[in-house]
Amino acid sequence: MTTESENPAWPYLVFAEQLEAGLAERAAEASAYHNDVPITTPVDGEPAEEFRRRLEESGEIVGRLDDIFAPAAVLAAFGDATHTCHEVGIRTVADQLTALYGDLIHWARCTQGLQVPAEYALVARALAHFVRQPVHQIEEFCADVRQRADIINADLAANRPISTNFSLSLALAPDPLDVAALNGAMAPLQTKRRGLFGRRK
Repeated sequence: MTTESENPAWPYLVFAEQLEAGLAERAAEASAYHNDVPITTPVDGEPAEEFRRRLEESGEIVGRLDDIFAPAAVLAAFGDATHTCHEVGIRTVADQLTALYGDLIHWARCTQGLQVPAEYALVARALAHFVRQPVHQIEEFCADVRQRADIINADLAANRPISTNFSLSLALAPDPLDVAALNGAMAPLQTKRRGLFGRRK
């Protein structure tokens, strides 16, 4: 599917196609992630410092979503009533999102595989699970794009009113249960430290 097509649904189909291609490229690592297969990762220095650094890193990865779906970027790619669509831009938006997805998965597998003392192992696992919901949210978003694209395509082909809208709405946030699990894993260590983000006693 390219802009050479006379099908007016092509922007939606191209976006769905490119998202699926990006997910397919990362299918092996995604499978390993979903099956809790870690990547062994050495730790230099204090485990608490490494946990802090990794949590900040995950925030930076997720924060890229704001740039990917920035109004100017979306307008440049998908156009509007007065701007044309651009295939390269649409594919770029899709590639940026699936790259973010891949980076989150890699981050989680490396975090779960941190080589830390036994007393910190539960924290490493809970921290790795901190991004489970964002990963799932991206997967659901990609599936939703495909579903909506196919509906729009079918409606246009049948010359009937379009029965769905095309949504680029995506917000990434951890599951409150995963947040609670991380806090619970850290709790036993707080007798020694003032929490993951605090100073040593």
